[in-house]
Amino acid sequence: MVKRVMICALVAVMAVPMFVSPASAQATRVDVRAVDYELKGIPAELKVGAHRFTFENKGENAHELIVVRKRATSDLSWEEILSLSRREAEKHIVFVGFTAAKPGQTADPFRAYLKAGKYLAVCFEQDDRHSKPHAYKGMFRKFHVSK
Repeated sequence: MVKRVMICALVAVMAVPMFVSPASAQATRVDVRAVDYELKGIPAELKVGAHRFTFENKGENAHELIVVRKRATSDLSWEEILSLSRREAEKHIVFVGFTAAKPGQTADPFRAYLKAGKYLAVCFEQDDRHSKPHAYKGMFRKFHVSK
């Protein structure tokens, strides 16, 4: 729950000009599927530019898709960043986009302009308030964006 609150706060604080309007660019479609506890459909490498992330939940639990980019100044691994407090994690990442879906549903897609760098797609949903976030069950996907 703490990590989910962290990401929601990041969404509010860091939602910046990463979003691209439909008329401004042709977006590459990235079809993401959530299966308990895995994110599928995200290639290991994408090209710089506008992307449209779709999100379908084929799992039995609620899932979310959060995409963040690692700051170039960070020398920490994604696992190290995930273990930090919200305040410390904010120093290492830039929020890119978010959407969520209940089991069997398709979420509203989001559009984002991806710069070159290292990215993480992750789910921080929990099965109940006492369980670990899905990220700690392996529900994250690292990917790279290049020119």
